[in-house]
Amino acid sequence: MQGDTLLIGREQECGLMLDDPGVSKRHAQIIRVENEYIIRDQGSVNGTYVGEHRITHHTLRDGDRIKIGKHDLLFRAEPDAAASSGGLATIPATQAAGAAGLARVVEPAPFAQPGWMEEQIAAIQAREQSGRRTISWILNGVIIVGIVVLLLVLFVFDNSGPGATNLGVVTLETGYPQVVFVPEKPEYTKFEVSPPDLLAVSLDDGDAEIAELRATDANFNIIKVVPGSPGEGTITIRGQRDYVISVRVIPRQKEDEPYADELAKAKSPDTPDDVKEKAARLWLQEAGNIVYERPYVALERLDVAEAYAGNTLSDALQSDLVRILRKIDPVAYADDKMPSALTLEDLRKEIKKKLDGQWRGLRLRYSQAAKQADLNDRAAVLKSMMTLIPDKRDFRYQWAKINLERTNYAIAQQRRPAGPWGG
Repeated sequence: MQGDTLLIGREQECGLMLDDPGVSKRHAQIIRVENEYIIRDQGSVNGTYVGEHRITHHTLRDGDRIKIGKHDLLFRAEPDAAASSGGLATIPATQAAGAAGLARVVEPAPFAQPGWMEEQIAAIQAREQSGRRTISWILNGVIIVGIVVLLLVLFVFDNSGPGATNLGVVTLETGYPQVVFVPEKPEYTKFEVSPPDLLAVSLDDGDAEIAELRATDANFNIIKVVPGSPGEGTITIRGQRDYVISVRVIPRQKEDEPYADELAKAKSPDTPDDVKEKAARLWLQEAGNIVYERPYVALERLDVAEAYAGNTLSDALQSDLVRILRKIDPVAYADDKMPSALTLEDLRKEIKKKLDGQWRGLRLRYSQAAKQADLNDRAAVLKSMMTLIPDKRDFRYQWAKINLERTNYAIAQQRRPAGPWGG
C-alpha cells in the first residue's frame, strides 16, 4: 500500500492490478483507519466478496479471504510484524494455494489520523455525485434538443407547400340529399367542388335536422350535399388549413317503395270502395299496433291507410282512430276532451311525438357513451338509431350510419394486436 489506501482493479494505476475481465477498472479500495483496515466496494459490476458474503464495505480481520473476480486475496495481520510492516505480514503464495489457488498480500501503510476515514468517504461520495449530475445534465440536454428538433420537423411539414389533408373517400347516391362529415373548424369559408356538376354543397343552418345532428356530435361538423351526375371528384375545404374529401357519386340503387303496390291499388279507380274501406281499417290498425315499437314504420303504414281512406273517414274508421288515440294518450283523448272531429293527421302528430321522444333518448345515450369513451356502447346506440329510422334518405339514418362506420373502425384498431414497437 502506498499511503493509507490501496486501490484494487484492472487499471494500471491501481496499487493492486488484477488482469481479469471480471474485475472492474476500479473494483475495490482498502483504507487504513488507525489500526483497522476497511475494504470498500467501488460500485463494481461483479461485486466484492469477503468469505461467502458480498459486501459494500467491511472491516478486515486476520485471515479474511477477499474474492474479486477469479482472484482470492488473503488478508494477514501478524502482531510480530507490526513493528516493521504496520500490523500486516506477507505469506508465501504456496501457503494459500491449497485453500484458494491464488494468494496476494495486502501490505500495511502508516497510520491515518482520526477522522481521516470520514473525509475519504465524503470525498468519494462527492466525486460520485458530481459524475451523476454531469450525466443527468447531458441526458436532459439530449432530451431538450430532441424535442426542439421534433417541433421544427412538425412545423416544416405543417407549413410545407400548398398540399391539403385528405379526409378519405365518401360514396354518395344520386337522387336525394345526403350528409358528409368534415372536421369542426369555424374558420371554414369556402367549399370548392371538382368537377362542378358532381354535387352541390349546402351550408343552410336553417335546416333543423342538420342543426340537431351537428349539436349531437361536437367533434365533427356536417355539410349537406345534393349529388348531381355520377362520377368521381373532390370537395376542397378552404380555410386556415385546407382539407380534401374524395367523392364517388353512383346512380341511385333502384329499389321499390316498401308499399308501392298498395299505394297504387289505393289510388286505382278499379278498386271497389268496400275493399278500400276494409284495407284502410286494416292498415290503420297495424299502424296503431306498432306505435311504440316501430314508430317510423307506423307512419309509413298510416300513409297507406290514408291513401285507401281518401278525404273522408267513415264512422268505422273514426271509431278505430279514437280507440288508437286513447291507447296512445288516454288523458288527452278522454270523452270530455275529445275534439269534435278527428283526422288521420291527429294520429300522425302523436306517432311523430313518440318517434322524436325515442330519438332524443338515443341521442342522450350516445352523448353519454361518447363522454365515457365507450366504443361498444356507442356502436350499440348507433345501431338502435338505424333501426328506429331505417330510411336511408333520412339525414338521421345517414348520420348514424357514418358514425357507426367510424366507431367500428376505432374498435378494430383497439383490437389489432400490437407489433414489436406497439404499432
